[in-house]
Amino acid sequence: MKSEVITVGSEIMSGRTLDTNFRFIARKLSSIGAQVVWHTSVGDEQESMADVLRIALRRADVVVMTGGLGPTPDDVTRNVVSTVLGRNLLLNDSVLESIRERYRLRGVHMPSINERQALFPKGAEIIENKVGAAPGFLLKSDEKLLFVLPGVPLEAEVMLEQQVLPKLRGLTSTLGPEQVVLRTVGIAESVIAERVSFLDKPLEGAALSYLPHDYGVDVCLTFKSGEPKHVDLRKKAAVKQVKSILGHHLYGEGDAKLEEVVGKLLVSKKLKLAVAESVTGGMISELITSVPGASRYFVLGVTAYSDESKREILGVPEQLIGEKGAVSKEVAVEMAKGVMKRGLADVGISTTGIAGPGGGSAEKPVGLVFVALAARRKTSAKELQIPGNRALIARRASAFALDLLRRHLL
Repeated sequence: MKSEVITVGSEIMSGRTLDTNFRFIARKLSSIGAQVVWHTSVGDEQESMADVLRIALRRADVVVMTGGLGPTPDDVTRNVVSTVLGRNLLLNDSVLESIRERYRLRGVHMPSINERQALFPKGAEIIENKVGAAPGFLLKSDEKLLFVLPGVPLEAEVMLEQQVLPKLRGLTSTLGPEQVVLRTVGIAESVIAERVSFLDKPLEGAALSYLPHDYGVDVCLTFKSGEPKHVDLRKKAAVKQVKSILGHHLYGEGDAKLEEVVGKLLVSKKLKLAVAESVTGGMISELITSVPGASRYFVLGVTAYSDESKREILGVPEQLIGEKGAVSKEVAVEMAKGVMKRGLADVGISTTGIAGPGGGSAEKPVGLVFVALAARRKTSAKELQIPGNRALIARRASAFALDLLRRHLL
């Protein structure tokens, strides 16, 4: 089953807004075998949108379209769909009442312009929006499936996971090859590929691809169609082979996040965590607290950017900073010990480094980072040389720090 994703919005085409919808939707569709073959982005111009939609409906079995369902004049997706499919727009009284109720609960009068969000092409199946105002809809046309969702990322993500994917599974039995995604940290894709090439037996029935990103490399195994029993056996054997060569670099499967894995380990061991950050500027704390229920294990986050804050808040000895420098293994360890003590935690992690573009030297170049961990009976630290710009160095340093914690907990 071939799929296409269309993301609508002039803000995307101008470069002011990052198209995160495509990445999320494509990953989810691929996970159930709805192979994403095309992706098109288009601005809020009706003729261009109509051309894009016509092409998509000719070549794809499933089309997922996001954006342009709001109440303002530039939100014209429903009009375009109506024109392309030749279906009149009809007012849905139930949806209109739901939108009005949202405004009533907020104590605000609903502008009449919002009535447009209750208009749907004839024959559309409503897709409820549980986190926003604009519902989506599904249309079936000549054996094609067209899902239209809002462009707000959170709304599109929730609607896709809770309603679109279940509908796809229920509406068709022609899903394509199944995929398994293994998530790694701290290992390069070239190293993984080399290890795969050394396998005694080839990965029967599986195609391998590598998806590098800021926090690590995802290894994607795609399995060819066939008898379910045979596919399942091949899948189990191939996944076992790849897991064996990834070793401790493997931290999860599918959509698992490193911060979620760490959180579950902390909960299972009933441990409390405190974090001291310099080069990462609070990014680790943000990742940890993005996980629901983080209050069960996260007690303190300190961004100690200056030498003074390292001394006064974390208790790093002034003499040590003078002798070794703020960017050093020794200071990183004292930061981790200090934040653990200050937070009355069981374990502390820390980062210090040089993110650039200036501030580096021959002895301590830009990209030099130290991550450290302190526990009741153990301290450890790791020196890293991370390539990239300021933002990339911070993101990768955060991943390395979380991975140091994960390995300790394991």
